[in-house]
Amino acid sequence: MFALIGWLGRVLLILFIVRLVMSLLTGGRSLGRRRTSAPGTGGTGNTRGTGRTPSAIGTRLVRDPHCGTYVAETTAVRTLHGGEMLYFCSNKCRDAYMAAPQANAS
Repeated sequence: MFALIGWLGRVLLILFIVRLVMSLLTGGRSLGRRRTSAPGTGGTGNTRGTGRTPSAIGTRLVRDPHCGTYVAETTAVRTLHGGEMLYFCSNKCRDAYMAAPQANAS
């Protein structure tokens, strides 16, 4: 009986080690699963906490004037300021920029 438990324990340990090595080789992605989120989004498919997802690969990227993050133009939070269209990664960055736009000017 103890021999069977010992054998089973060794088999489980070997399977665990093989799974760990495979996980390291595939970059931590689960085996047999396809990547469903866009690269650079934290794995959730969301664009920096906005709850929006990128609509198309190859969309033009625009720079957030507040934090410097690049965001897809189609998913950016847009604001017209001083006759210029500004693009932000989130409402939080837009609000912070609008609170003191002169401090953020470069």
